[in-house]
Amino acid sequence: GDRWLTLFDRTKICGVDSPCTKVTSEEAWTHYSVGPPYILHATDFKRVAPLWLQMMKPVYEADRGDMQADMYAYIMAAAHHDLKHTRL
Repeated sequence: GDRWLTLFDRTKICGVDSPCTKVTSEEAWTHYSVGPPYILHATDFKRVAPLWLQMMKPVYEADRGDMQADMYAYIMAAAHHDLKHTRL
C-alpha cells in the first residue's frame, strides 16, 4: 500500500534528494506494495541490502513496535534505488 508515504518522515529517513521522497501514492501501490522479497536478483540485493539495514533503526523508532518495520525499511530502500517491483 501507500501507508508508508505519510507514516514516516521520508526526507529524514531516505535523504533530501532521494527518489524515495518523490514516490506518489499511485507508484507506491503499483511498484512498492510489497514486503521483503522472496526472490531478488543478486545485483539488486547488493544495492538495496546496505540501505535496508541502515533504514531499519529510524523506521522502527518512528513506528515503535510495528512488526512491519522491516517491510517499510525495505520498501524505502528499494524506492531510494528506484527498484520497482512486479508482483506475481
